[in-house]
Amino acid sequence: MDSSLAATPTPPARRSAWALALLGAALVGYAAFLAFQVGAYAGQSDSSGYLNSARLLAHGQTAVAQRIPAGINPAALDSYTFIPLGFRPASAVAMAPTYPIGLPLALAALGPLMTWALAPHFLMVASALAAAVLMFPLGRAAGLPRSWSVFGSLLFAASPLTTFMSLQLMSDVPATAAASAAILCAWRSRTHRAYARS
Repeated sequence: MDSSLAATPTPPARRSAWALALLGAALVGYAAFLAFQVGAYAGQSDSSGYLNSARLLAHGQTAVAQRIPAGINPAALDSYTFIPLGFRPASAVAMAPTYPIGLPLALAALGPLMTWALAPHFLMVASALAAAVLMFPLGRAAGLPRSWSVFGSLLFAASPLTTFMSLQLMSDVPATAAASAAILCAWRSRTHRAYARS
């Protein structure tokens, strides 16, 4: 058999380059999908509660006046009569948000930088991408081979639950990204002291 006709094996470096290119293309495609489909608007109680809380924090406030119709004595009614979901009475005429403050703080920081119309969408897309990417170094830190770590990232990104929670303004995906980063820093701080200060 003519050795010149034998298949030449692909060098490992070339295979790695192709794999990185495919993963990069998948990440770009995933980001584009999220960017076009995300709808981080003030819809139901959770999303509106987070945005209302963020607006208050951006103005240095933790409470706001209740919207009580003129001519009505609020003292004669239940304290929650004019309180929307996501708030609680702070006084007879004021109300304060009840949702955890982490996501509103992030929105309050991003809002002035990129407008309030873009900040929620950007935060959700960036959080989903960060959470998916962080699955790889977490897998490697846990001792998984490179292929299984990549599979873990892809599995997380392709999960219907991840997609569902990434396309609306909810704290689940940002919290997952933050927790993954914290776990990774804690894990690596055992051998690299700089991670303990991250």
